[in-house]
Parts: sequence; structure tokens; C-alpha cells
Amino acid sequence: MTIKQVLESSAWKAVLWIAGAVVVLLIAFKAGEFVGYSKAGYSYRWGENVYRTYMGPRFGGGMMNGGGMMGGFLPTQDFLAGHGVAGPVLRVAMPTFVVQDRDGAEKIVEVTSSTAIRYMHSSLSAGELVAGMSVMVIGSPDASGVIEARLIRVLPSMMQGYPSFAQ
Repeated sequence: MTIKQVLESSAWKAVLWIAGAVVVLLIAFKAGEFVGYSKAGYSYRWGENVYRTYMGPRFGGGMMNGGGMMGGFLPTQDFLAGHGVAGPVLRVAMPTFVVQDRDGAEKIVEVTSSTAIRYMHSSLSAGELVAGMSVMVIGSPDASGVIEARLIRVLPSMMQGYPSFAQ
């Protein structure tokens, strides 16, 4: 049997198809491993600073001294803010600013070119954000806890003194 006959045989084609399928499966498994490792690494790095980032000091009412417990099983005050922060703007130094949440913890918010900033039906620029405004920020925290803002909504209750935004 010649090499040409072997290469044209149905057995050789079957071997090539099986080898190709194995290569595709190995690539898919390696891609899954890479994604899983990346997600686990992000979760680990984010978890390292989660209470400092979102809750501030853990003394005075949480799980540390038994306060805020329902039947001893669930903490009522130690839940994390899911996807952002709301409160007054304390300091502005673009592209970031600092917001104080309802518990008094300071959160750093990063404004990007894709961040939408709204007051009522109007769009604002990042330069129009000033200390004292009350905002609601929706975004995702990075590994260091800085919230990358996707939407910043300036709340009207704190807009007195900023008449240029009213329409």
C-alpha cells in the first residue's frame, strides 16, 4: 500500500477527524480552566478587602460582638452593597470622586468615558460633579475596591444650590 492510498483511505480520514475533535476538546477545556482561574483570582483579591471596602471597620454592631443578629444565624447589618453606592459626594478629583455611604464608609468611584451621568432627564459631564451633591452610583468594583461607574444619577433632593442643572 502506497502513502497516497493510505492518505485517501477512509480509516485515515476517521483518524484525522478524531484527532481534530480531541484538539478542539482540549482547547475548550483549557479555555474553561483559564476563565475559572481568572474568576477565582478576582474573587480572592476582591474578598481580601471586602469589609474594609464596603463595610468600614467591623466593630460596633455586626458579627464581631453579636449585635445585628437574627436568632444568632443571619447578620442583619453586615450585608454588602451589591453594585454601587449612594450618598453625598465628599471630594472630587477626576477621574475619581469619593462618596460617603449610609454607614459612613467612604467609597472611591471612578468615572470612565463610558459612564453615563444623569440628573432628571439631562445628561451631565463629569466636570459638573461637585462635593455636596447626593448621587447614586451603579457600577462594578475592581480588585482594589474602586467602583467603576456605569451610571451616576444625581439626586434632586440635594440639588438646591445647583440651579444650572434644573430643566
